[in-house]
Amino acid sequence: MQPDHEKAVYGFALWVAAWVLFVVFVAWGLRLVPETLYFPHSYWSLGVPAMLAVAMIAYLLLVPLTGMAGTFPLSDRRTVTDPNARRITPSQGLPSLGDIPIARVSEALYGRPRRAVAPAKKG
Repeated sequence: MQPDHEKAVYGFALWVAAWVLFVVFVAWGLRLVPETLYFPHSYWSLGVPAMLAVAMIAYLLLVPLTGMAGTFPLSDRRTVTDPNARRITPSQGLPSLGDIPIARVSEALYGRPRRAVAPAKKG
């Protein structure tokens, strides 16, 4: 068998198995399965997927929220620097490895700060 043909056969078998399991699941949920077979109560045909959906939504909400809860507010100095920061000392040649001060970064990104102009008086 060629590898592509083998993958096609496995894919078809999985497709058929998925459809068979889906039909059994729907039959169980609609109580079409005979009582002689052991299946849990048909409530669980809706209960388990509903619980999984709620758990997925809770996970998708709680993971980012717990990450945000551990961050410092934007007004806190710790969002800009920490005790391990090393200032760059001016030297000849290549600068040493260190952290760039936030004022220098802001100046490079946004230019020099403009002075605030007082609003004109009405009257």
